[in-house]
Amino acid sequence: MKTTDAFRKDGLHRCGHCGRVLPVESFYVNSRTQRPDAYCKDCRRETNRCARKKVRPKAGAERRVSIPLVADRQVRLGLILQALGRVRERYLHKRAREKEADLRAGG
Repeated sequence: MKTTDAFRKDGLHRCGHCGRVLPVESFYVNSRTQRPDAYCKDCRRETNRCARKKVRPKAGAERRVSIPLVADRQVRLGLILQALGRVRERYLHKRAREKEADLRAGG
């Protein structure tokens, strides 16, 4: 017998984060499986808050510049031409795939 089954019989469940044994009402319930979450509501809220803070940049934070700032004109033009060439290659590759898919579907 699993320990989670024993907790459910008397309406209690152990939080996997803080380790407290709480009533099942203190846990969110998965709508698909109808089983309580591994973390209690308080711990789940806290972990979600921490995760959002790590992912989202703060308001007013500087955005990363994706275009390198190059003072030398020749180097800058070379980088621009290289990027344009890559964009063109990808465009032509995409068009070729679409054309092939159309031939397979219609042919």
